[in-house]
Amino acid sequence: MSSLVYHFSLLSLMRPFCHFAKPNAPVDFRAVCLESAQAILLLSTSYQDLVSNRQLPVFVPLFVYAAGLVCF
Repeated sequence: MSSLVYHFSLLSLMRPFCHFAKPNAPVDFRAVCLESAQAILLLSTSYQDLVSNRQLPVFVPLFVYAAGLVCF
């Protein structure tokens, strides 16, 4: 579960900077956002296989929704 929180935090922090493209930037913000979004989607699918929907924490749908907004 902590991995989901970590990737959501990265996604939330880097998302405002995704549209700024600087050629000499030390970090590619768009790539970090996409990697975090893909990790959230992968972790949520594996987490769904382990537990039922009734045991799902309340904030997991928020993580998946935010990841979906970045990916599409």
